[in-house]
Amino acid sequence: MLLKGVERGGFVFYTNYRSRKAASSTRAPAACLVFLWPDLERQVRVEGSVEKLSAGNRTPTSRPGRWAPGSRPGSAQSERVPDRATLEAAMEEARRRHGERPPGRRTGRLPVMPQSIEFWQGRADRLHDRLLYTRGGGGWRIERLAP
Repeated sequence: MLLKGVERGGFVFYTNYRSRKAASSTRAPAACLVFLWPDLERQVRVEGSVEKLSAGNRTPTSRPGRWAPGSRPGSAQSERVPDRATLEAAMEEARRRHGERPPGRRTGRLPVMPQSIEFWQGRADRLHDRLLYTRGGGGWRIERLAP
């Protein structure tokens, strides 16, 4: 899944609704996101609920790759393929059929609406800073956590 931005307070992902992760997010609508910057000894952890929003079209430049994995409707994303040559051949077939601007496919938007966000800053003395923001009561509560 690809994080595309933040909308209405949620971290918005675009994905193929047929993908394993999208199906899992629909069955159990909760997620945990982790953003790690090891060189800076920083991490942000987000926990929240997943909502299914209306679909959106991909940009024309991203469409050929969306069509490349197969000729059937929908994407074969994450399905096994024998080799790179198979992908390239499918891409050429999509270009032959549709030109450089194949029709757009609908892509699912799955925002993660955070209920908690933890900011972690590592320290050499292992006395790490951990701040937990928890949503509730119309705002955010901030707490310091032990390292």
